[in-house]
Amino acid sequence: MTLATKDVESSKLPLFGQVRSEQIARHFFRVGLLNIIIAVAVTLPVLVPQLGLPLKLEVWPGTWMFISYFVFLIVGVMGCFLWCFIYYMLPRVYDRNTVDEFLALSQLVSFEVAVFGICAFMGIDAGYYGGTLYHNGFGPVIITQIIAWAVIPIGTLIVVALLSTVTGVVNVLTATNE
Repeated sequence: MTLATKDVESSKLPLFGQVRSEQIARHFFRVGLLNIIIAVAVTLPVLVPQLGLPLKLEVWPGTWMFISYFVFLIVGVMGCFLWCFIYYMLPRVYDRNTVDEFLALSQLVSFEVAVFGICAFMGIDAGYYGGTLYHNGFGPVIITQIIAWAVIPIGTLIVVALLSTVTGVVNVLTATNE
């Protein structure tokens, strides 16, 4: 076999295939750590008095920042570590150690995009901008009209998050022992 023949044969390998579940667990663990760093970075602006975040958090619609932050902690951070645990325990509990790489990476990417999108729309648009408008003297009707455009993207991203979860469940249920 020549080098040219070897290159042609190796280029026919599939882009995605089966991967060990521990490798996917490592990916989810790394993303979970990244999400912790992001959560800390998002918490720091509360300490900057010029932003007035404590004042905006105490009234509607500023409370959406608070809700967004806890959604990020629960879904973004704890959800990543939960999926890490599921993929890590898969070979130990069910004796299945390989999963579909495409499904796993699709799950991870769509999960992270959905979490960031939902939290950004809720926290920045509804929470920060809405709270700023309230403190600038605008009424609830006007504020609702200004921030209402974010409802459909948030709902769409919730569907993406649900599909990501279904993708993960299908991947775990179809895992093999290779």
